[in-house]
Amino acid sequence: MFYGENSNCLFLDVQTDQIIRVTMKILLTFIGNNDCYIDEKPGAILSILKEIEFDKMYILYNNEKYLKPASDILRYCRKNHPQLEVFYQEALTENPI
Repeated sequence: MFYGENSNCLFLDVQTDQIIRVTMKILLTFIGNNDCYIDEKPGAILSILKEIEFDKMYILYNNEKYLKPASDILRYCRKNHPQLEVFYQEALTENPI
């Protein structure tokens, strides 16, 4: 799991030609076996969301068996963390550890 405390994005305000710096908290994480049972036992992803507020979260998965749990986490976040933008993406690797 990785998160950036000070992930900066720069935007140009076209009306004033001023550069605006926006700071975001971003969580980048692989989904794991313990994240698959959100109703029974919250895994690492839901546990960190209870402790730290993020602007964006990217869930990476390396096997199709994680698609449903990733979708479940997305639905959970839409209900419980509506300000959080959640994305999930396949990231093929033999072992993400």
